[in-house]
Amino acid sequence: QQRDTINIRQEVDGNEVSSDALTMDFFTWVQNLPISQLVLTNIWLHPLLLAGHSVGMGVVVGIILMFDLRILGYIPAVPVNLFHRLVGLGWAGFALNFVTGTLMLMAYAHTLATNWTFQLKLACIVAGGVCLWLQPKSLRATGTDTREVTFAANAKLLAVASLIFWIGAIAMGRLIAYTAPEGV
Repeated sequence: QQRDTINIRQEVDGNEVSSDALTMDFFTWVQNLPISQLVLTNIWLHPLLLAGHSVGMGVVVGIILMFDLRILGYIPAVPVNLFHRLVGLGWAGFALNFVTGTLMLMAYAHTLATNWTFQLKLACIVAGGVCLWLQPKSLRATGTDTREVTFAANAKLLAVASLIFWIGAIAMGRLIAYTAPEGV
């Protein structure tokens, strides 16, 4: 038997089935779950999930945007230690986004699994998250007054990359409506 690393073939009930078919069967199964069907059929649930997703996105990306702009020196009046107090709010916004985004994904799993803008959105979120994870490690601020802090060049580079990825995630999320089949 020859194994193709891109398209592994398995035998299911005596029939040869590709990994692509199994993956799509999984997305079909997810889309047919009762909670997914509720999101699809309830006239109020999808708009409420979308609104909640927008609020969560505003919180998360708003905090990240302010932090990145502070690192880049555009809002020096904002004390750096303010962002330590916003971490909990940022995680709450992320949790709201994760729950609402997962529910909307489940409802349209089959369609979104192959949508390039959705895949790029997820890639931007992961890359933005990596930047966010790396930023504290690169913040070797100088100065004692939290309003008069300068940041190293690598911290500024991460801030620029973070801005690009988070704005990209928002743009790709918005483009899903134009690149997915009608009804998503």
